Amino acid sequence: MNIYLLTEKGLAFTPVIMELVAWSEFSLRESHSEMTDYGVATFISNKTEQTEVIQNSYRNFANTFDINP
Repeated sequence: MNIYLLTEKGLAFTPVIMELVAWSEFSLRESHSEMTDYGVATFISNKTEQTEVIQNSYRNFANTFDINP
């Protein structure tokens, strides 16, 4: 089984991805009300804390895999 997991450098890109999500929330929701609400308002209210939550959640997820060669 092939598993792709982010490195810490890849995980450091989280703030950039989340900014794109926030941008789409503001730019697209107005004309696409059917979009799923992923709680972006919570992220926008405290970006640093929420980014850490997302990164730590991913780390916990990644640690469930035995990736030793």
